Formats: sequence, C-alpha cells, structure tokens
Amino acid sequence: TLFALMANVIPSNVLKNRRSMEVLALFSLPLVRLIDAFVGSTNGIRVDITTKLGEKRSALMTHKDMEEAVGISIAAFVNELLFQNIDSGVYFPEEISNDNFRKNVLSAISESAI
Repeated sequence: TLFALMANVIPSNVLKNRRSMEVLALFSLPLVRLIDAFVGSTNGIRVDITTKLGEKRSALMTHKDMEEAVGISIAAFVNELLFQNIDSGVYFPEEISNDNFRKNVLSAISESAI
C-alpha cells in the first residue's frame, strides 16, 4: 500500500515530526482529491490485537465516507451509554465490560459499513 511504501521510504524522524506530516498532508491533499474524483474513495481502519493468552484477533471496518463513519460510531457509542446502565465518566470502549454494550455498538456501526 501507499502507506507501507511511505513508511519504508521516509525516514522515521520525519514521520514522527508533526509539522513535516502536516506539510505532507497539505501537499498531497489535492492529489488525493483528484484521484478520488476518478476512482472514488473508501476509508478503513484495521485493528490487530494479541490477547493475554497469545491469541491474535483482527477487526476491519470500511466505509465510503469517513465523516459519516465517525459520526455513526460516536452516535452508537453515546446511544449505548445513555440506554445501558453505565456509570457516568469518560471511557475507552474496551474499558466497558458489558458485552451487550460492545455487541450493540458494533451492530450499529456495521449497518452502514461496506
């Protein structure tokens, strides 16, 4: 992929430099928009984990519109916080031990995913 190529070609000190990456993003945005106009775009996130038992798991979600995907994900998370019996606070999703919570959030976001 393009990101793997960049990671192998661009020195790591440049990749870790926020200002350099902002400049690269601004520079490449017109090219990305041009290519997207011809071939369309799909955004995705892949998460790989290794459990305490050494088992490997992967999850992949792809969506045609990143802003919509983020909005749907946040709405599903908040909806579950409001309607499940979850204590007030700030959470990472993995900190909530309620299995129905996770299932409902994943179910909601997968409805619009590709």
